[in-house]
Amino acid sequence: MSHNLHHTLRSFTLPDGKTASFYSLPALESAGIGPISRLPISIRIVLESVLRHYDGQKITETHIKQLANWQATAERTDEIPFVVARVVLQDFTGVPLLADLAAMRNVAHQMGKNPKTIEPLVPVDLVVDHSVMVDKYGTNIALRQNMEREFERNGERYQFMKWGMQAFDTFKVVPPGIGIVHQVNLEYLFRGVNEKNGVYYPDTLVGTDSHTTMINGVGVVGWGVGGIEAEAAMLGQPVYFLTPDVVGVELSGALNEGVTATDLVLTITEMLRREKVVGKFVEFFGEGTASLTVTDRATIANMAPEYGATMGFFPIDDKTVDYLTKTGRTEAEIATFKAYYQAQNMYDVPMMGDIDYTKVLQMNLKEIVPSIAGPKRPQDRIALPEAQNAFDTLLTNTSSDGFNKSVDEASVRYTIAGTDTTLGHGDVVLAAITSCTNTSNPSVMLAAGLLAKKAVEKGLQVPAHIKTSLAPGSRVVADYLEKSGLQHYLDALGFNVVAFGCTTCIGNAGDLAPEINDTILNNDVIAAAVLSGNRNFEARIHPNIKANFLASPPLVVAFALAGRMNIDLTTEPISIGSNGQPVYLKDIWPNSDEISTALPFAFDPATFKERYTDFAKDLDLWQQVPAPTGQVYSWPESTYIAKPPFFDRFKMSTDDISGITGAKALLILGDSVTTDHISPAGSFKATTPAGQWLESKGVSAKDFNSYGSRRGHHDVMVRGTFANVRVKNLMLPANEDGSRIEGGYTLLNGTQTTVFDAAAQHMSTGTPTIVFGGEEYGTGSSRDWAAKGTQLLGVKAVIAKSFERIHRSNLVGMGVLPLQFKEGDSAEILGITGNETFDILGVNNHIKPQEDLTLVIHRPNGTSAHVQVTSRIDTPIEVDYYRHGGILPYVLRLLLGPDAQVTPEQSVPNFSHLSTTTHKEKSSMSSNNTHKQGQWAKWTGAAVAALLVALLFRGCNDWGQTVQAPKIDPAVVNKIDAPAVPVANKLMQLAGFNNNGKFTLNGTVPTDAIKAQIDAELKKTFGDGNYVNNLAVAADVKPAGWLAKLAGLFDFFKVSGAEVTFNGDAVTLSGTTGSLSEKLQTFLGDSIKVSALDIANASKAATGNALDTLNALKPDASGKEILDALNLQIINFASGSAVIPAENQAVLKKAATLLKDKKDFTFEIGGHADNVGNEAANLTLSEKRAAAVRDFLVKNGVADTMLTAKGYGSSIPVADNATEAGRFKNRRIEYR
Repeated sequence: MSHNLHHTLRSFTLPDGKTASFYSLPALESAGIGPISRLPISIRIVLESVLRHYDGQKITETHIKQLANWQATAERTDEIPFVVARVVLQDFTGVPLLADLAAMRNVAHQMGKNPKTIEPLVPVDLVVDHSVMVDKYGTNIALRQNMEREFERNGERYQFMKWGMQAFDTFKVVPPGIGIVHQVNLEYLFRGVNEKNGVYYPDTLVGTDSHTTMINGVGVVGWGVGGIEAEAAMLGQPVYFLTPDVVGVELSGALNEGVTATDLVLTITEMLRREKVVGKFVEFFGEGTASLTVTDRATIANMAPEYGATMGFFPIDDKTVDYLTKTGRTEAEIATFKAYYQAQNMYDVPMMGDIDYTKVLQMNLKEIVPSIAGPKRPQDRIALPEAQNAFDTLLTNTSSDGFNKSVDEASVRYTIAGTDTTLGHGDVVLAAITSCTNTSNPSVMLAAGLLAKKAVEKGLQVPAHIKTSLAPGSRVVADYLEKSGLQHYLDALGFNVVAFGCTTCIGNAGDLAPEINDTILNNDVIAAAVLSGNRNFEARIHPNIKANFLASPPLVVAFALAGRMNIDLTTEPISIGSNGQPVYLKDIWPNSDEISTALPFAFDPATFKERYTDFAKDLDLWQQVPAPTGQVYSWPESTYIAKPPFFDRFKMSTDDISGITGAKALLILGDSVTTDHISPAGSFKATTPAGQWLESKGVSAKDFNSYGSRRGHHDVMVRGTFANVRVKNLMLPANEDGSRIEGGYTLLNGTQTTVFDAAAQHMSTGTPTIVFGGEEYGTGSSRDWAAKGTQLLGVKAVIAKSFERIHRSNLVGMGVLPLQFKEGDSAEILGITGNETFDILGVNNHIKPQEDLTLVIHRPNGTSAHVQVTSRIDTPIEVDYYRHGGILPYVLRLLLGPDAQVTPEQSVPNFSHLSTTTHKEKSSMSSNNTHKQGQWAKWTGAAVAALLVALLFRGCNDWGQTVQAPKIDPAVVNKIDAPAVPVANKLMQLAGFNNNGKFTLNGTVPTDAIKAQIDAELKKTFGDGNYVNNLAVAADVKPAGWLAKLAGLFDFFKVSGAEVTFNGDAVTLSGTTGSLSEKLQTFLGDSIKVSALDIANASKAATGNALDTLNALKPDASGKEILDALNLQIINFASGSAVIPAENQAVLKKAATLLKDKKDFTFEIGGHADNVGNEAANLTLSEKRAAAVRDFLVKNGVADTMLTAKGYGSSIPVADNATEAGRFKNRRIEYR
């Protein structure tokens, strides 16, 4: 709805002579609201959004006045509500975001709301670019081969995306194989200015990738955010942030001959990282800025995350208009774009003195020299002539950026098995022209092609052991390299096109040859990679390559030809030519005239229009991906996509903020811990917790894919949190040589274990945990799983010396408290070793932005220290997010409204994400089975009706006496025991189960003829010997209506694990058939009711019922009433585990609160196990389970004299141990 506050709704002239409306910033200034013409351009664009979205409630006149009166130097306490025009996603971050939206729709549906209440209110584009790996290279068919493998690995994810396309009206997908999100955004998605209801406004956005800032190169305000913040933006919420400082960077002069945009951006990154611009806008101005091409500007803007800024913004001018013209935008779009910004007085690059900046930095482009950066951080620039000395120094350096080799080792070489080739420190084993940072820039791409041409003509070749690849950011690049004739020469050197997407830059380089890996690992060779990317963090490029260098595309080719990084390319020959003469870099480096001559190939508007018009029509692999339908996702069983656990116990009311007491350190980390360290994106091994979990689900190591591709499944991702092979946890003792143990390990009670296992153990005892960090904690990618995984590990606070902007915001968005040490304090200075316990005082309902809290350190010797730390909940809205348990519950409560209520049968959250057993045991444990059925008897409503069909009441009168289940042959019993059916029911009830292809059917039918009919159909479907017909005949049973559809019915249950129960004309699916309910419903017709039974959710709802019952008890409730409530819950022990899952802890804590004052009341905790393994082991396990519950209750205030714990082993089963469901039911705790 438009408004005309301060008469700012004005008009400007469109190209066709008509007028259009816009919110005029010059008019706002004329109204005396503020000195807007002195504001940085980037601030003005944000101000326009605030003005346009003024509603007097969410966005008020105060917000407008505060921003219009932005002061260059001031205390930053004002919060800006910024509503963006659109959102862009890449698939690694977009898939978990889509999963969150789908889960929110589940909640809306369960609450009786229209699922389409959850609908993006702004356009959302997901560009699939992160999933392709370089499996094949060096041939002209590598592109097709890699795409085919990509679709094999990611079919489930791509089906999910297609579901999202049809479920959400404003959600669009750019398919795999088109390009990299930021380059596609620059070349196609950005259209100039936007229009809605006749009002024109600037394009603005946020994206779920930190390099979203590339769009700043064309004057668009936008930056990377975590997926959770992007979801809020999609659903109509403003992006809130503190009014920023704006650092102006004046560029002067021009680049010298032979200097590239890559050299410039590496120098800018070094300078601005040193200037500490984290959380600030950077805006470029001056004559040097005006002289840069848009693609050069985009290269600089792209690396804003590397220099730490929120944005690297370039104003709009004629160069911008020229770029839009050359890339195929329409004349009307271009003319409207120019007219709008001229009307807003925001056209042209400002000069010195035009704008007020917080600080002005200056850089003369003439001083830029050819450079590389590395070996571990993008800000560590090395001038090209210094490359050899720098590597030699780093090789023997013992500091954190060195490799700790002796001088004697520097020249040692090792023979690669099966070859005559040797490998030494500094040798290049991987060379990649990759990343939108550089492949979007024709000048450096053409330079690489021209250098390759000259190298081939001189007879140079890349050593055969180097893995080479070219992965352009869009198909346009391949077109102009082909048309210019330069791709031929790149192919000759092995730089064939392998993909159109993110590859080496994000860790998707694929593996090296086995003999190369063996040589590196067996001899600890400091091998090198050289790439034209934007990041080179440890283990990001390849886990075995420790030295990674960023360079321009032509330098990538040059270093590949040289075969090593410890070389001075300015003085040493690259190699020997075919004429026997040395060839130097200067001999093959292209000059600016040669590049200029080739540039017209790169800017053909017709090519851009062709490539971005119906770009999916020729992608046969994408067309073949099935497209699920429906407004609510059904969550079929998958190891790629699972219903996120973040809404498991969602309710419309919020809980009180509770303090953090008795916490333990989970990790103590150093400086520059990246989101790659926290949540890696690359491949992983079978020995990792994630790998072991996948293997337990039947996934072989060759099909693991990557962490990034598995971000739609929390069970994988939580196990991958802090599992980067280069994570150095300072809790672990140093090695003899001073180096640190690397990998996802920590200490638990003095014993080294994985971070995941330690976290699970802490959570089982209700112990909160803390992560300690140094400077720049969370630098790097916007990766929201770095925060999600932290939260799922039970971490309540992260305490660091400083935080990177996006990760700090993501932590708050997930309900994890970020705290910052005061100047002069750190974990090291405070002597924190990990043996302490910690309290954080002041965490309560009255928490305020950026207030000081108290960290209490309780040392093992009994002494304590009190230290002030600053809460990095920075804004009032973040306080609200934290109070709600995160941004997603906050937004969901807003959308659903105050009248939304969860009905009992709908409050069915998933099982816990944490279990140490699931990645240790090779036997598969279905999460869709339950135990302790009788404890659900107090459930009311439709849930009881559904559960009675498939669940056997435990009927436990005493622990020594149980009501037996119906006598069915254990070898053929179905997974979910059929209920004992009362005679008076007279419904035809059957239960079937497919066990490894053998189908067993139990139940009762009315006649021998019907039994024979069913037998004939079973034989036809499964064949002789592959089915068991256990049907009985009883005359008082009524025939079911589904018998008319008997022919073909059992085809639905041919998959191993399929389960079905027939209760008259009600058919219930479970096991691996749960996702077939819609197809079976269509087959049987509307007269037959088909449903999919989700026992896992029902089990968890029973636990919720226990908590609700305990909360309803009065303080004077009897001990028996408390135990009755406790017996309603189900502790979901995994097979072989005594770890108490997180969802059960709230029940036990509440029970402890009620029990601890009843000193005269005593009771027993009984632990029970299934019969897998030997009897002695089962008895021990049941004792451990009972003891774990006892210890938890004692820890929470129950006197140890009140309770005893006893293990009963497998001696008192409540279900048949012959089935997995039965075993699951028998792993339980009971109280009396």
